[in-house]
Amino acid sequence: MINTSQILELVSDSYSIPWGDPCTYADSFQNFSFKEGDEIALSVAIETLGSPRDLPFLIYNPAYNEKYSIFYIFFGFSGLIHNPSLLFTNESSTTVEISENNIAGELIEWCEEGYNSYFTFLDHKLDGYCEYKLLQLYFPERGFCKDGKKEGLWETDLEYYGSLEDDLDFFPLQVDVYKNDVVTKTVFIESKKDYETYLSKSNLPRIQQKKYGFYNMSALDWDKLREKYKLIQEDVYFKSVTL
Repeated sequence: MINTSQILELVSDSYSIPWGDPCTYADSFQNFSFKEGDEIALSVAIETLGSPRDLPFLIYNPAYNEKYSIFYIFFGFSGLIHNPSLLFTNESSTTVEISENNIAGELIEWCEEGYNSYFTFLDHKLDGYCEYKLLQLYFPERGFCKDGKKEGLWETDLEYYGSLEDDLDFFPLQVDVYKNDVVTKTVFIESKKDYETYLSKSNLPRIQQKKYGFYNMSALDWDKLREKYKLIQEDVYFKSVTL
């Protein structure tokens, strides 16, 4: 069983954990309960959840399962008829894997092509590979977390760099070495020699500028991820609950 307050808490946590922007939900709504196998469709007004978003949104789960479920969050949703395939064309949708009422697995913010953000959770804490892309950056900031904290190597855009090698195959970057969420060392990668010296044996993915071009240098296979999170393609009638 899961109820509306638990669902809203999960959605709130999905934003406050990776982005540090806490969301608090109002308690002035009827607390509906859902059993295993139920379709969940909550049309949430902006005043219900203290979210930084400006748009109402829909929280959707086609058939809730306590052990493992994927929740879909569609921003800008209005009305009861909606095409779930818009998950990959809407510039503001989120998917989050839930297990036993904890965020466990992948949380993805689906944005414009090349700017998706990806986080891995274990028992409600960031744990595993993460990457997020800001519009002004050439490639994602990316690295690994352990028990909710950054650990090991993290790649970020280099804000300033001087003259570059003519045949450089990647954008200059800096690598911060984290220990328990604290930077212990920073290395600047501005030449092929730097790259071979510091990154050839690292556990971070390679920057593949030639393959992906300027705006899509993710380490992930997004075609497979889209297939994993694809909903039915025809329009559906949601058994919607307005909060």
